[in-house]
Amino acid sequence: MKKYYVESKDDFVYENATKIINKPITNSVKGIEITIMGRARILLNTDEEIFDRNIEQENDEKLFLEYEQRNNLITSEDVLKLREQLGLSQRGFAVFTNLSRATIFQVENGSIPSKKTSDILKGFQEFDIEKFKQRFFESDQSKYSKNDFANLNNLVNTKNERSLYKTALDVADWFIAQSFSTVNSDEEATPITQMKLHKLLYFAQKLFMKKNGNLLFNEDTLAYAHGPYYESVGKKFYSQIELTDVINPSEDRKKDLRLHYNEISANSDVSGVLLEIWIKYGRYEAAELRNMTHKPETAWDRSYSYANEKMHIEISNEEIMNEKIFLNN
Repeated sequence: MKKYYVESKDDFVYENATKIINKPITNSVKGIEITIMGRARILLNTDEEIFDRNIEQENDEKLFLEYEQRNNLITSEDVLKLREQLGLSQRGFAVFTNLSRATIFQVENGSIPSKKTSDILKGFQEFDIEKFKQRFFESDQSKYSKNDFANLNNLVNTKNERSLYKTALDVADWFIAQSFSTVNSDEEATPITQMKLHKLLYFAQKLFMKKNGNLLFNEDTLAYAHGPYYESVGKKFYSQIELTDVINPSEDRKKDLRLHYNEISANSDVSGVLLEIWIKYGRYEAAELRNMTHKPETAWDRSYSYANEKMHIEISNEEIMNEKIFLNN
């Protein structure tokens, strides 16, 4: 069993003589005082705080993340995800972004980036094919490895230009507003659930690609146990089954829903697709939509890892486009 050093005793105690508590942690990060709800290990009989390296590291990471969010800086997680999406090594990513390899290494490993570095990296988060092409051609191509060069060359020459919206969440308010309106006008209508929202967004992405040849939103479709899933929506409505935005939205949220609904509806290509999906699938419960996406040989079925349910594999756009089960019923 693990032991911890107790300063007052000048001796070690076993882990079962301690416990972990939640407590506010305040510290200075780059001269700014930050407070987070952290954790601490204490001695059971005296409540004396004991040093725990893992907990201290966890608290520091929370402090740094709060600082980055407060100052609108890119996070190490976002940088790593961006590099992996481009299929680049740290060296290749450094060449592409015109930053040093040491800078990329430090940021990915938790160092807080400068505002300038953060702005440079955030500039690449939104897929812009013309910007990516220009950056690739302007970079020193002799410094890329064979693999990095091939991945970038393939990216800028074959990847479809993305559409109006960055994430599925940018479109979600249209369906949420529809559900809110329906629930308030029909006593028998049931509020949209998070699972149902993921499915409607999936169907909308598929139909928009079919009709327009490009994507409705620039976010990977992931294969989760209950079907196609979008991380932006999952994070926004974490732990919600039925959505608070439909059941009991604040007055400010109602105004936002109306505004976003009208903004999305202003594009006839987008609103036409969303309305078609709502009319066709909005009447189904989440479980019924789940059963549809789980049929044999669906894009989800061909992508989902039954061997490891936590391995959330991307459902490629090609798989979604080739799927023939939906939209023709």
